[in-house]
Amino acid sequence: MSSERSKRSSSASGQSGTRHVVFWVGQRCLSLSIEVVREVVDLRQLTSVPMAPPAVLGIISLRGTILSVVDAEYVLSGTHRAGGIGRVLVLVRDSAVVAALAIDRVLGVVALPEGGFLHNHAATADPFVLGHHDLGPTGLVAVLDPSALFHHVDSQRFAASLERSVVPPE
Repeated sequence: MSSERSKRSSSASGQSGTRHVVFWVGQRCLSLSIEVVREVVDLRQLTSVPMAPPAVLGIISLRGTILSVVDAEYVLSGTHRAGGIGRVLVLVRDSAVVAALAIDRVLGVVALPEGGFLHNHAATADPFVLGHHDLGPTGLVAVLDPSALFHHVDSQRFAASLERSVVPPE
């Protein structure tokens, strides 16, 4: 199967588009291109990491691979949710890096039209959102920019490592 064909899917209306994993974080309906989603798993055992950036909830071991678990709510809003962390993980890859994004629940995989956002990135003023599509009864889905998510988490890791390396004056 060609790469181009695997990226496309027919929607219920017969349209072709790019396939996206659609999921919920709090009251927000979000999506990521299927090209960057490695898999979806349930969060089981989370190991905390001392002095980790606020967005990093901890680490998990998945089939022998250690992955950082990132709180999607914290990255998107800057706050942790009152009800605790999401219990589902979307494993996202950006180049060679794989991280687990803690979310609430997965709606499914849908074909979204390429481009043609209802609102573009500039209109959203959200650095993590490329634009929005209308999913009918589900409402608007925000298409996330995985590179922006990874850049944000990496910059937090770097800032946290700098804080740990600074020796306080005596």
